[in-house]
Amino acid sequence: MRRLRAQGLTILLTTHYMEEAAQLADVVGILHRGRLVAEDAPDALVRAHLPSHVIETAADAVDAEPPADAVVERHGDRLFVFHADQERLLAWAAQHAAGRTLARAASLEDVFLRLTGRALDG
Repeated sequence: MRRLRAQGLTILLTTHYMEEAAQLADVVGILHRGRLVAEDAPDALVRAHLPSHVIETAADAVDAEPPADAVVERHGDRLFVFHADQERLLAWAAQHAAGRTLARAASLEDVFLRLTGRALDG
């Protein structure tokens, strides 16, 4: 597919793997209940819908409210705290999130969860 894309061929790909879509697609459309809810380049979708950094942790492992300007999503027993300032986010997590915490960049998967409210496997 990468070779065909490099040759300028238009490819319509449907996938449940957001990482694959982010790597292969020039434009991604996110469908929810048969409706197109977002469409843009993968990185543009992430920038448009979420701050750039996220802390992912167990929801019951947090002992204080996230920063007021953070975007907070809860999916099942997981808490996702998004913020544009990585240092501020990491400092908050070090102080208030006990247990296993994952710090990473916001992703297309996060955008999908935000826009549809559900995991791809659910």
